[in-house]
Amino acid sequence: MKKLHSRRTYTGQVSLPVHRLYPISNRSQHTNLEEITKAVYNNGMEWPLIGWEIEVQDWAEEAKRNPLILPPPQELSHNSFIIQIRCGNKRLRYARDLGYTHIDCYIAQSLDEVAEKMKEQQDWYKKYKHLQL
Repeated sequence: MKKLHSRRTYTGQVSLPVHRLYPISNRSQHTNLEEITKAVYNNGMEWPLIGWEIEVQDWAEEAKRNPLILPPPQELSHNSFIIQIRCGNKRLRYARDLGYTHIDCYIAQSLDEVAEKMKEQQDWYKKYKHLQL
């Protein structure tokens, strides 16, 4: 088992199998994959991923309304629940590409909490990005 742990933690975060986590998007927002790869390789992963438990059929509806959201993989049952990564999609891709089996993840209890944790991480990265690269 190869785990990617975060240096900073949230109470209640867990280490989850990467194959059970699903990215919400593949777009570049604040950093590119090369920056993430370099930062994680040199310094480790700073923050855990932020996940949200969602029913696959709700995810499919959300993807129909918002073109920035990837549709769920077709092999998933529409009435099953999965963990969708709302913050940390590039870190998840990095972990998969380098053969990690598990990654630290915090499962938010509400979309408001997702937004709060995302803002906390984004603000931190904006402030300390120069130290990571």
